Order: sequence, then structure tokens, then C-alpha cells
Amino acid sequence: MRTIDSGFGGDGEQFNRDVIEVGLPDIVRYKDVRFDLATSSTARPTDPGFQQTTIFAAEMRDDVVMQGNLLVFPHGNP
Repeated sequence: MRTIDSGFGGDGEQFNRDVIEVGLPDIVRYKDVRFDLATSSTARPTDPGFQQTTIFAAEMRDDVVMQGNLLVFPHGNP
């Protein structure tokens, strides 16, 4: 957990809350990874008339260099 109250050095709107900070490794190796970002015509694949539409697809086979940290921001009120 980390508190951000700097407004991101003028780069973003004021934010004064806790975030989850995850340290990233230097290198991640992908052998054969594929993912799709898609939408569908119904809420569940078992619903009648289901049809998936892929918006974006990615495939990775190599090293990915990751530097810094991943910040997970809360949204809404718990």
C-alpha cells in the first residue's frame, strides 16, 4: 500500500488516497501467450443469440522488459 497525494507532479488530477503498489520484475519471458479483448451480444455465452466480437487481439513470444511499479487504483466507494 502507498498513499499518493502529489497530483502526479502536475501530470494528473489531484488524488489523495491509498493505492496498491506491485513491484515489476526486470524481464518477463513469454513462450506463447495470446489474449483477446472482446465484447458480446449477451451477458453469458450460454444465452440465446450469443455472439462474440473481438476488439483487440495480442500474441506474445519473447522477452518483455518491465520497469518500475504497477499501481492499482481504487474506484468507487467500498
